[in-house]
Amino acid sequence: DTFDLESRGAESEWVTFYDNEIFIGAGGEETVGCLINVPEDADDGNAYIEIWATSRNDQDKYDDKAIKVIVEELETGATLTRTSVGLKTIAPGLSDVFEYTLLSDGNSNQEFDITFGGDAAGWATSSITEVELGPGDGTEFVVTVVIPEGTAEATYRLEVLVMSGEEEFAKSVNNVVVQEAFE
Repeated sequence: DTFDLESRGAESEWVTFYDNEIFIGAGGEETVGCLINVPEDADDGNAYIEIWATSRNDQDKYDDKAIKVIVEELETGATLTRTSVGLKTIAPGLSDVFEYTLLSDGNSNQEFDITFGGDAAGWATSSITEVELGPGDGTEFVVTVVIPEGTAEATYRLEVLVMSGEEEFAKSVNNVVVQEAFE
């Protein structure tokens, strides 16, 4: 017999079945796959989704199960720790690196972009520019600063920013002192 699948209840729109119908032979059983996508504005707590399989041949033949979904508030965030010194003296034409550890503070997978701000932003490159981290995951990366020839001696600010879309999650402020090498 062929059965149609549907979800019922207030949260039925959360459910997407991989296949909306299944065929079950006499005495058989079948596993049904679906994706449950909880909206960002869902209230915390328990939600119950009813899954129904109804026979196409006889509407009185059906089976239903309730699935309990525990909804937790989405937590996001990141911690950026500089593991090297935050003040570097670099001569024009040379380079140096700042080292970092990035940790996810969220309770779901998050995508982060590494960007730069400040006077020295144009001189910086990162060993990673984007990363996806799961809950509690972390990664290390290096920011290389190359001082162009002819740069005036001064102290320049370099901001290393951890972004998710337009939202800033973490920032590290560094100073780059451009100074000719002494002999």
